[in-house]
Amino acid sequence: MNDLTKKHFDVLDGGVALVIFIALQYVFYFLLSLFPDILNNQVAYIILSVILESLFAVAALLIAVVRKKPLLEATTLNKKVNWAIVGFCALISVASIILFTDLSSAFSYTLEYFGFKSVLSDVTITGIGGYLLNIVTVCALPAFVEELLFRGVVLNSFRGISKWAGITVSAVSFMIMHGNPDQTIHQLLLGFVLAYIVWETKNIWCGILIHFFNNFIAITLTYILSFYSSGEQTPSAPIAGQKIVMLWVLGLAMAAVGFALVWWLTKYIKKQSAKANPQQEPQSTEVLVDGKPVETEVSVETPAAQAQPAEETAEVQTEPQKPLEPKQQPTPLAIVFTAASYVAFFGYFIYEWISVLLKGLGH
Repeated sequence: MNDLTKKHFDVLDGGVALVIFIALQYVFYFLLSLFPDILNNQVAYIILSVILESLFAVAALLIAVVRKKPLLEATTLNKKVNWAIVGFCALISVASIILFTDLSSAFSYTLEYFGFKSVLSDVTITGIGGYLLNIVTVCALPAFVEELLFRGVVLNSFRGISKWAGITVSAVSFMIMHGNPDQTIHQLLLGFVLAYIVWETKNIWCGILIHFFNNFIAITLTYILSFYSSGEQTPSAPIAGQKIVMLWVLGLAMAAVGFALVWWLTKYIKKQSAKANPQQEPQSTEVLVDGKPVETEVSVETPAAQAQPAEETAEVQTEPQKPLEPKQQPTPLAIVFTAASYVAFFGYFIYEWISVLLKGLGH
């Protein structure tokens, strides 16, 4: 692998990190099988759930140590945020939930139409203590550790390779990892939103905030609705196929609006991220010499006039929206190992997803 910068992950790192995550899960479940009665203890169950969720961060840390990459800089955890970014991230979370719900529901109703019944337990909240505990274990922790792996490592490992390949791989791997057919569409759409914003801003905290707000809103609504629930679940009548088709059409239209809104708001988040990190954001500068454009890289705080001597006649045009990125040149062996890593990851979790689907269909 021709690593043009030792401070960033390359495409091989992303694939290997996902394989490490699978290996950590195997070790965890093997050790857990040695103490089958431990899950009967509620405190132990919570602790084990936290440990299991933390494996995302452990995988990211291990790949950084093994490949000798600075974790904070490579994952962009060293970036800062301001209150404007927090507000925009909260707005995107709310908009995503509202505008993606119809499409997600259409998929869920389609599964139900073919006889699928969810076999995964929903989050249950009892009392204010349970609510606060879920804020930590279901909202904050997953938002941080999952973003660290899927956006901090996997997404950033595609820089210098392909923007949309990185966004797609990050989003699909994020979706398939959850293993819940009910949430497939929502996790996929959310994954694309998170990956796109983190790619554009080069700031993983934007993804962490949106992820947190998404989970926080869901948990809070569950907690509020628990006051109006009798605790008895009555089976709902199946929805007619014609209504499902209409919901698909409406859902696709709403999702298109949602992505357009995300694209529009991302421009403002990107500006705010550059403002919060003035010395960390390079600018792409196009210098016209003899009528031919020549790209150079200058600091944000360096005036364009200082980038060239005053006596030179070269015309300088600054374009901060297009930061330069080194191009990766993976070796054939690195490409083979990268492909094998992703095949292993997707093969494992697709098998898990299909198993849950077939179980829900009663097969």
